[in-house]
Amino acid sequence: MYRSFLSSRRIRTALLLSAAMCVLLLLIFPTSYGIYGANGIRDTPLTRLLPVALGALAASCVHPVAPAMEATAPTRLLRVRALSLAGIMATQLLLLALGMVLLQTTAHIGLTARDAAMYLCATALWQGLCCLSVALSARAVAWIPPLALLILLLLYPWRDAEHPVMWNMLLTINHLTITLSAVFLLGSLVALGTVDTARRDARR
Repeated sequence: MYRSFLSSRRIRTALLLSAAMCVLLLLIFPTSYGIYGANGIRDTPLTRLLPVALGALAASCVHPVAPAMEATAPTRLLRVRALSLAGIMATQLLLLALGMVLLQTTAHIGLTARDAAMYLCATALWQGLCCLSVALSARAVAWIPPLALLILLLLYPWRDAEHPVMWNMLLTINHLTITLSAVFLLGSLVALGTVDTARRDARR
């Protein structure tokens, strides 16, 4: 039962794509093209969207390929789901950390310790936000909260030419972004272990 539960989520595919995204987006770190903000101050480099991609890939493993198969599954499988998603998130963070160390050592991409901490913190936040949204929302609207936040961050990323807005976790790290990362990550794991999305979706 547990093996079929895990295999129905395409976890291997999500992790392989995560590894590929880490390499591809980190390689363009020094010369990344950007998305210009609406306030016209500075752009957001494409490489900074790596945490968003990793969060979306983690959230893609919340639901099985065939949700109806789990509508009658025992509720203890919710704990398995929470643990499996925790494992996926931890593996993504490990892949990201290894990718940063490897590319900085071999390709000298110019990452600083602050950049590395920023990537890890932002990834944890987007993992939590995306998985929490999928766990609490219907499939049709689950991507609205993460997408709305991403659009806001891309439209108004910088306070001035030198400083991003303090809540822009894609470009800075501070006490606020660290706290938000912890809240969303822990909240998502609680929701994944308690909210029976399969039965909820089956009733719709």
